[in-house]
Amino acid sequence: MTQLITSERSKTFRRLMAIRKRPKAEGKLLLEGEAMRRQLEKYNIAYTLYGKEGEDVDAEVFLQKGLFERLATTVTPQSFLIEVDIVEEKAFDGGCVLVLDRIQDPGNLGTILRTAESFGISNILSLKGSVSWTNEKVLRSSLGSILALKICEDAGEEDLKELKAKGYRLLGADMSGEDIRSFRAPEKWALVIGNEGSGLSSQVRANLDHCIRIPMKEGMESLNAAVAASILMFSLAMK
Repeated sequence: MTQLITSERSKTFRRLMAIRKRPKAEGKLLLEGEAMRRQLEKYNIAYTLYGKEGEDVDAEVFLQKGLFERLATTVTPQSFLIEVDIVEEKAFDGGCVLVLDRIQDPGNLGTILRTAESFGISNILSLKGSVSWTNEKVLRSSLGSILALKICEDAGEEDLKELKAKGYRLLGADMSGEDIRSFRAPEKWALVIGNEGSGLSSQVRANLDHCIRIPMKEGMESLNAAVAASILMFSLAMK
């Protein structure tokens, strides 16, 4: 038997609204879309569906249209929302690492995370000052890739030093670096992508082993952070 929620005073609605506003504090995410659902099923992650009133959804709980749209974040909401637990931070698996140095645009971060999964890079070290992966736009633009990645947030210099102690070579994306085409990638590398406006921080630079760059035609200064990250991840993964 299905249940229809029609009041904003409902405990269920209030709980879902709290998840939307404070996902980390609540320990849960509220996701949208069939792509997210497919990813959850792909990785055998348990979830709960909440349908929009009048939609043909295999949910036990439905929300009146106005309430549903208050919880949805897309311009044209889908027919269901997905509640899922935030898994505890997972330990890195020993593979290569992507380090994010104060990446602030949610769309960029989502694209970077989606690309990282595509190239088999599952370890993500996000330094203090980067946008959180729980940001709604990050969740949407990653198309569920965040569910497959091991993400360590609010990391600092001590975490970079720990990577180096474990044998990783820190590679910074910088226009002063060696051409990625001729660069010989080490067996264990951690690629660092800097802030969209200011690039790599001085603290990060002090810990780098090498800088690498993408060759471009004369007069071009830089690429979008997500584009640059994608090219460098592909180039390193193929070496």
